[in-house]
Amino acid sequence: MSHHKFRADTFIPLVPLPPFKRKTFREKMVQKQIQQEVDEVKKLEVWQPAPPISTKVPQLDPSEFKKY
Repeated sequence: MSHHKFRADTFIPLVPLPPFKRKTFREKMVQKQIQQEVDEVKKLEVWQPAPPISTKVPQLDPSEFKKY
């Protein structure tokens, strides 16, 4: 049994790498989360409360109630 540690080969790209740096997954996720928070705040700007339920329920005259 050999006690030699395995060492990975050096990476040699087959095509030239792009000259610009790409964002990592973590950077993309942070940016996505920030954008979602901004969108939520923008939605709050056009938020309107729900109409009161009492306007949708027919109002009955108290004299129409049957007394038991």
